[in-house]
Amino acid sequence: MGRKRRKIIKRQSKPFPRLFVCPICNLQSVTVTKERLHTATVSCSSCGNSLEVPWYRSFMPVDAYSIWYDVVTGRKTRDMIAKEVEEALTTYRREEEGESAEPLEGEAPVDEGEKQIS
Repeated sequence: MGRKRRKIIKRQSKPFPRLFVCPICNLQSVTVTKERLHTATVSCSSCGNSLEVPWYRSFMPVDAYSIWYDVVTGRKTRDMIAKEVEEALTTYRREEEGESAEPLEGEAPVDEGEKQIS
Protein backbone atom coordinates (compact mmCIF):
# COMPACT_ATOMS: atom_id res chain seq x y z
CA MET A 1 0.00 0.00 0.00
CA GLY A 2 1.15 3.48 -0.75
CA ARG A 3 0.59 6.80 0.83
CA LYS A 4 -2.18 9.11 -0.22
CA ARG A 5 -0.96 11.87 -2.57
CA ARG A 6 -1.15 15.45 -1.34
CA LYS A 7 -2.81 18.17 -3.34
CA ILE A 8 -0.42 20.84 -4.54
CA ILE A 9 -1.83 24.22 -3.68
CA LYS A 10 -0.31 27.15 -5.57
CA ARG A 11 -0.32 30.49 -3.85
CA GLN A 12 -1.54 33.31 -6.00
CA SER A 13 0.34 36.55 -5.61
CA LYS A 14 -1.65 39.74 -5.24
CA PRO A 15 -0.96 42.45 -7.81
CA PHE A 16 0.55 45.73 -6.67
CA PRO A 17 -1.96 48.56 -6.18
CA ARG A 18 -2.37 51.27 -8.81
CA LEU A 19 -4.14 53.79 -6.56
CA PHE A 20 -2.82 54.84 -3.18
CA VAL A 21 -4.21 56.71 -0.17
CA CYS A 22 -3.37 60.40 0.13
CA PRO A 23 -2.28 61.35 3.67
CA ILE A 24 -3.66 64.89 3.26
CA CYS A 25 -7.21 64.29 2.01
CA ASN A 26 -7.43 60.63 3.17
CA LEU A 27 -8.88 59.43 -0.16
CA GLN A 28 -7.62 56.70 -2.45
CA SER A 29 -6.70 58.99 -5.32
CA VAL A 30 -2.89 59.06 -5.64
CA THR A 31 -1.48 57.80 -8.95
CA VAL A 32 2.09 57.24 -10.16
CA THR A 33 2.93 57.95 -13.80
CA LYS A 34 6.35 57.32 -15.27
CA GLU A 35 7.28 60.47 -17.21
CA ARG A 36 10.81 59.90 -18.51
CA LEU A 37 13.28 57.08 -18.17
CA HIS A 38 14.50 58.16 -14.72
CA THR A 39 11.66 60.30 -13.35
CA ALA A 40 8.06 59.72 -12.34
CA THR A 41 5.25 62.02 -11.25
CA VAL A 42 3.20 61.17 -8.17
CA SER A 43 0.00 63.20 -7.85
CA CYS A 44 -3.26 63.24 -5.93
CA SER A 45 -6.26 63.89 -8.14
CA SER A 46 -8.47 65.22 -5.33
CA CYS A 47 -6.19 67.69 -3.51
CA GLY A 48 -3.79 68.39 -6.40
CA ASN A 49 -0.55 67.72 -4.49
CA SER A 50 2.12 66.40 -6.88
CA LEU A 51 5.87 65.83 -7.03
CA GLU A 52 8.46 64.58 -9.52
CA VAL A 53 10.47 61.75 -7.97
CA PRO A 54 13.47 59.74 -9.21
CA TRP A 55 12.72 56.42 -10.91
CA TYR A 56 15.31 53.65 -10.89
CA ARG A 57 15.35 50.39 -12.83
CA SER A 58 14.23 48.28 -9.89
CA PHE A 59 11.43 50.64 -8.81
CA MET A 60 7.77 49.79 -8.61
CA PRO A 61 4.98 52.38 -8.22
CA VAL A 62 4.95 51.64 -4.48
CA ASP A 63 8.54 52.88 -4.18
CA ALA A 64 7.76 56.19 -5.89
CA TYR A 65 4.69 56.59 -3.66
CA SER A 66 6.79 56.02 -0.53
CA ILE A 67 9.19 58.83 -1.55
CA TRP A 68 6.21 61.14 -2.17
CA TYR A 69 4.70 60.12 1.18
CA ASP A 70 7.96 61.03 2.97
CA VAL A 71 7.87 64.50 1.40
CA VAL A 72 4.20 65.08 2.23
CA THR A 73 4.59 63.98 5.85
CA GLY A 74 7.76 66.05 6.30
CA ARG A 75 10.41 63.35 6.60
CA LYS A 76 12.19 64.61 3.47
CA THR A 77 12.25 68.00 1.79
CA ARG A 78 11.50 68.81 -1.84
CA ASP A 79 15.10 70.01 -2.24
CA MET A 80 16.44 66.58 -1.27
CA ILE A 81 14.20 64.91 -3.85
CA ALA A 82 15.18 67.45 -6.53
CA LYS A 83 18.85 66.58 -5.92
CA GLU A 84 18.06 62.86 -6.27
CA VAL A 85 16.27 63.52 -9.58
CA GLU A 86 19.24 65.51 -10.90
CA GLU A 87 21.68 62.77 -9.83
CA ALA A 88 19.56 60.12 -11.54
CA LEU A 89 19.47 62.16 -14.76
CA THR A 90 23.22 62.80 -14.77
CA THR A 91 24.03 59.11 -14.25
CA TYR A 92 21.61 58.25 -17.07
CA ARG A 93 23.32 60.75 -19.38
CA ARG A 94 26.73 59.30 -18.51
CA GLU A 95 25.54 55.78 -19.30
CA GLU A 96 24.05 57.00 -22.56
CA GLU A 97 27.29 58.68 -23.64
CA GLY A 98 29.28 55.56 -22.82
CA GLU A 99 31.35 57.02 -20.01
CA SER A 100 32.29 54.70 -17.21
CA ALA A 101 30.53 55.08 -13.91
CA GLU A 102 32.28 56.36 -10.81
CA PRO A 103 34.53 53.79 -9.09
CA LEU A 104 33.02 51.73 -6.33
CA GLU A 105 34.16 52.08 -2.73
CA GLY A 106 37.56 50.51 -2.20
CA GLU A 107 38.53 50.77 -5.86
CA ALA A 108 41.17 53.23 -6.94
CA PRO A 109 40.34 55.40 -9.94
CA VAL A 110 42.37 54.45 -13.02
CA ASP A 111 44.11 57.24 -14.90
CA GLU A 112 43.79 57.17 -18.67
CA GLY A 113 47.58 57.55 -19.04
CA GLU A 114 48.31 54.43 -16.98
CA LYS A 115 47.68 50.99 -18.38
CA GLN A 116 46.58 48.10 -16.23
CA ILE A 117 48.72 44.97 -16.39
CA SER A 118 46.71 41.80 -16.09
